[in-house]
Amino acid sequence: MKTELTTEQVSQLFEFTRKHYVEYYDVQVELVDHLASSIENEREQNPNLSFDEALNNIFRGFGIFGFDGITEQKASATNKKQRKHWQKTFINLLMWPNMLKSFCLYAVLYLLFTYLPKEFSLITIGFLLIGFSIYFSIKEFLYIKRNLVKKLVLITNRFQYLGLVNFPIYFFRFFGDWFLSQHIWIISLVISVIILVFIAYQIASRKVFEEARILYPEAFKSSALA
Repeated sequence: MKTELTTEQVSQLFEFTRKHYVEYYDVQVELVDHLASSIENEREQNPNLSFDEALNNIFRGFGIFGFDGITEQKASATNKKQRKHWQKTFINLLMWPNMLKSFCLYAVLYLLFTYLPKEFSLITIGFLLIGFSIYFSIKEFLYIKRNLVKKLVLITNRFQYLGLVNFPIYFFRFFGDWFLSQHIWIISLVISVIILVFIAYQIASRKVFEEARILYPEAFKSSALA
């Protein structure tokens, strides 16, 4: 008969993962679930086995590096999932009815480049993108600092707004002259796509925080708002 672990033993498992350098709470939760299930199975097969003996047997199965690779695997899987969600959000902005808003953005940019100098318009848009990136980065940092009480890979290992600035900067640096020589509709289209990428990231980013608060409420202060 399978003997379920007590609350105290589950707490010991969390402490065990922390002592073995697993600092992220969401990784700890997955490990504790795995360890608890494995210990219960071990003790079911061998009732004379103590909790500590079963735990040590299972831990040896992780090899000489222990839990070292678990966090990296979790971070890799998380980043892959978030990239797919980001891409899905971007595509959704091009679908009905969001297509209307995206087309309005394109129309505004087209008029802007029609009646104002291209260089002035691009510089203005570039500074606006950088400004919004800094704003949202600071907003995320303050939200984490004020509300997160336990570290989460789901939030820590992810893209940052400021990293998105590199794309338009390098694009205009290496292709700026060629880009400015293109027709206005091409310029407007490319800038629209860049802006929509930023918007999609902002929407996807908010979803990440909402998902984290639902999955791991213990990692947030009780008053934390999405």
